[in-house]
Amino acid sequence: MERLLTPRQAAAILNVSAKTLERWRQTRTGPVYIHVGHAVRYRETDLAAWVDANAVHATRDAYGTSDTIRNREKE
Repeated sequence: MERLLTPRQAAAILNVSAKTLERWRQTRTGPVYIHVGHAVRYRETDLAAWVDANAVHATRDAYGTSDTIRNREKE
């Protein structure tokens, strides 16, 4: 079985505070977590999957302008 991490350990891996992880749990925007009794735990594989799923890839056109910058200029 994979080792389960405490919120503090998971926060350290993600380089965020434990309070941020708590807020993400409340808003259901963070990584998958597990309840072990009343304790919250995280699997490293779930943290890695969440990071991968939230990766943002900037695209650039022939002029080196990103789509994000070009879209902001239209607004």
